[in-house]
Amino acid sequence: LIFIVAMLIYCSPYGQQGGIGRRVIVKSILIKTPIKNLYQYLGNSANARKWSVFVEKIIPINQDGKKDGELGSKRRCFGKDNDIVWDEEIVAIEEFKRRELSVFNAKGFMTMVDDLRTEQLYESVNADQTKLSLTLYFEKEQNCFDELKMYLAAYEIGKIFQLNLQNIKYYNES
Repeated sequence: LIFIVAMLIYCSPYGQQGGIGRRVIVKSILIKTPIKNLYQYLGNSANARKWSVFVEKIIPINQDGKKDGELGSKRRCFGKDNDIVWDEEIVAIEEFKRRELSVFNAKGFMTMVDDLRTEQLYESVNADQTKLSLTLYFEKEQNCFDELKMYLAAYEIGKIFQLNLQNIKYYNES
């Protein structure tokens, strides 16, 4: 059993990634669309219903006049399984380079941990092609149990990210 768990951790999509400097899940794809178009597409929460295999809908919950997709914007996410709900807040933006979101108030997940962050990373390959990466990581150092949960959950999260990226590619190239 110890050997199996050790191998699952060793082979997990969660771990040190080249140049990132922390344990993280990262999935990337090349999309034939200008970086500006892709950045605006993902900044619109209503589009998530099309491309996400996990999210049924996202509703902006800004009470202070913030626009969807801008710094400080908050939104409530509903999973395709109606018992799964969580909130996100955009906590960092570098226009046309990255959005960082804090994930909180999660309910209905079999295993959920605190202090999660997710990013959308944009890299222009040329005028008509963008590399998009989705990441998930802990904002702060976690206990061994929460780290273990992430190592194991990363297999499913990685699959979801890859399917989402393929859908984003489809909707932005067609």
